[in-house]
Amino acid sequence: MDKLIVDSKGKVTISNDGATILKLLDIVHPAGKVLVDIARSQDAEVGDGTTSVSLFAAELLKEVKSYIEEGVSPQVIIKGFRKASQLAINKVKELAVPIEKSNPTEFREILEKCAATALSSKLVHSQKDFFKKMVVDAVLSLDQEELNERMIGIKKIPGGAMQMELSRYLREYSRTIEGKQQLIIAAFAKALEVIPRQIADNAGFDATDILNKLRQKHATDGNQWFGVDINSESISNNYDNFVWEPALVKINILSASTEAANLILSVDETVRNPQSEKPDAAANARARGAMMAARGRGVTRR
Repeated sequence: MDKLIVDSKGKVTISNDGATILKLLDIVHPAGKVLVDIARSQDAEVGDGTTSVSLFAAELLKEVKSYIEEGVSPQVIIKGFRKASQLAINKVKELAVPIEKSNPTEFREILEKCAATALSSKLVHSQKDFFKKMVVDAVLSLDQEELNERMIGIKKIPGGAMQMELSRYLREYSRTIEGKQQLIIAAFAKALEVIPRQIADNAGFDATDILNKLRQKHATDGNQWFGVDINSESISNNYDNFVWEPALVKINILSASTEAANLILSVDETVRNPQSEKPDAAANARARGAMMAARGRGVTRR
């Protein structure tokens, strides 16, 4: 869904890009600024996943709020998050599917199907058959040796399929360990479901029903590619539908979100300068600075 942002000067912006929305919001809270920073970092490093990285980081904090209130040490939670994040990243690398480029005809067909999928959400979706050929021609005309292989060589499944598979994997792993780490890794697994849940909510579906169907599918072998299907208003195999995404995006989301959540959790106290909160504090500081500078130049004090 798109968001309408009106700034203090009355300028109106409509966008669904996470980095753009967070940049335009006048966020004052220090923890909120951390989420803005990771969204900008995600956009700068991989160019996608800005909304997902902010949603996931916020959901991680939400899932462990009750543990903090019950007195669980933040260091225990941080350790559990880092363990879960590393397990999830390793799982993404394990499931990543390399694209075979030895057959030019087959490679072009795959690219066109991926382009058609991306164009389905754009204003030109009615002419996607024309534009997909244009996009692929533009990509193939570039110097293939200079293209970033990390971005185009390995693809992965979005639409909530990857998050559901990682959630299932971490839930099963959490049952094999004891102590508080079991709860923390299980909380990490539950937080991963925020992406497919949000996709279902944005499409107007019953998110609870969709998630139940996804959990059922992912519980059996060979169904790791099932995610939310907007067109059928249910779930489907996103791999067969060519709904793909670079594995690097998923890995960066997991890493950045976890570190942002850990950064906030590691803070136990906020220290403020009382003088800086006064409205005239900045003006007084500048006046004192100007006075001291004037004295240094030999100006006579009156």
